[in-house]
This record gives sequence, structure tokens and C-alpha cells, in this order.
Amino acid sequence: MCMYVCMYVYVLEVFEILAASFSVACFSPGSQKVKDLPGVGWSMEHKLQTLGVETCSELQKFSSQALQREFGPKTGLVLYQNCRGIDDRALRTERERKSVSAEINYGIRFTKVRLNCCFRTDLTKFTECQSEQFSEELLK
Repeated sequence: MCMYVCMYVYVLEVFEILAASFSVACFSPGSQKVKDLPGVGWSMEHKLQTLGVETCSELQKFSSQALQREFGPKTGLVLYQNCRGIDDRALRTERERKSVSAEINYGIRFTKVRLNCCFRTDLTKFTECQSEQFSEELLK
């Protein structure tokens, strides 16, 4: 059973990587709302709305210099690049886990008490194994 839990975690991680690459491949910056760009909060969204900008295609009409005058050199350049789909940040495929959790949704029903006990035992072993790995990493 522990192997199934480990496989499930592995499949989820692979799915996250595939989903991220799929969303990048299908990204069309023109139709994207500027509020969905990284770093655009409610304050910047309001400033952009005062300029008449709600989508990336509207933001693309502004030059880099105009955006840098309005928002500052760094933020203006980031807005200019992001609305055109340019992002030169390093892609991180591995990320640090900050917590470990598990859940059972309503679709899973244990028909026998033995299955429930087996699942809880395997889940406890898996969590213990993960905790040991995390503590080893912390001690490095």
C-alpha cells in the first residue's frame, strides 16, 4: 500500500510539471487580463485601469520607456516583458516541500475495517518516512 501512496505522489508531481508546461505552451498574452500577470496586485491594477488598460493587448501598445516612467524602471520593464510573454526567470522544476498532507475524498469508501486500518498504517509509515527525510535535509 505504501508503494501506491508513493506512486500517487510521483504521479501528482509529474502532472504538475506537465500542466505547467502545457499552460506555458498555450499562453496567449494578448487576451490575458493584466491583473493575472505576476506582480500585478489590486493597486497596480487600479493604476493600469486609470491608463485605460485591462488586457495585455492594451498594455502592449505602451513602449518600455512609457511604462518605466509610469511605474519605475524595474516594474515598467517587467510589465513590458510579461505582457508580451517574455519571462527570463529560471524555471524551477523542483520545489521545497513545506508540508506533507493527505486526504481521502468522499468517493473512496473502505468496505472492510481491515482496509481502513491498512491504509492508516501505510499512511503513517509514509508520513514518518517523509518526516525523516525532511529532518535529515534540515540538519545538513
